[in-house]
Amino acid sequence: MTNALVIGSGPAGLTSSIYLVRAGIDTTVIAGNEPGGQLIFTTDVENFPGFPGGIMGPDLMIKMREQAEKVGAKVIDAAVVEVNFDKRPFVIKTADKELIADTVIIATGASAMWLGLESEEKLKQWKVLMIFKPSTGEYRTISIGTCKKSHMLYIRLRMSNAFFQRR
Repeated sequence: MTNALVIGSGPAGLTSSIYLVRAGIDTTVIAGNEPGGQLIFTTDVENFPGFPGGIMGPDLMIKMREQAEKVGAKVIDAAVVEVNFDKRPFVIKTADKELIADTVIIATGASAMWLGLESEEKLKQWKVLMIFKPSTGEYRTISIGTCKKSHMLYIRLRMSNAFFQRR
């Protein structure tokens, strides 16, 4: 049994787990299907305090997870398949575990909506950043690498005008 269980490992989930643990509350995070959340698919994060030069989304999420684990949050790399909020304590199930918690924080965020195009799948495999600028309808592709630690592809479909001005 854990005092608090956080479903989701994006910025909200990891931040809440850090605050919970620092308050002395035993906390477990279930990372979900997209560990790190949407920021795993984001290139330049320029609006996060403490990084005046910006930081790549995957790098930020690696740092946030490391900090959550360092303060004592337990992170389970699994997805929730079932919940029971009918009675306390709450029961949360993954494919191979049943967890019981007094408190559950749902911080599942959002998921990218891929178009499902064959060309889109090819671009993902070739480590290409796909960019669409809605104001002009312009598409761009930029060759990129993978994140050193997570080996996930950086993909961002919406970019700010500031991003295009720097390129």
